[in-house]
Amino acid sequence: VFVGCGLSPALNHTNADDLPARANTTANAECPISFSRAKLCASLVWDKEPSEEEGVFTLKFWKQGSDSKVLVNPLNSVAVQLWMPDMGHGSSPVTISHVGTGVFSVTKVYFVMPGAWDIRIQLKEGSKIVEQAIWKETIH
Repeated sequence: VFVGCGLSPALNHTNADDLPARANTTANAECPISFSRAKLCASLVWDKEPSEEEGVFTLKFWKQGSDSKVLVNPLNSVAVQLWMPDMGHGSSPVTISHVGTGVFSVTKVYFVMPGAWDIRIQLKEGSKIVEQAIWKETIH
């Protein structure tokens, strides 16, 4: 486990201040995580709550405004970054597996210290982030 507040590529530091980080201010029950440009909604559900051990969660994507919430794959690749804004550092990279249409399993989720964390859910084209939403999580 890596602990510290300095910048390190091992902890996923990628010009964090330059990323298009927008908190998900339009969240609601119909669209808990909103990607307005991609016209997608997503949900994040913990399969294994984060603790001193590995956390695991599932991301599901569907079209905005869809009453039936039929799951769809995003047109861009999905990435997740754990970031602690108050301390200016991230955590070790997570592992993402596409497990079905519109469904992704995110494993190896480790928060290196208690406090307020951002789970940055990113839609990427190659290495470029085209859209990002933030899920807030507090670790005790």
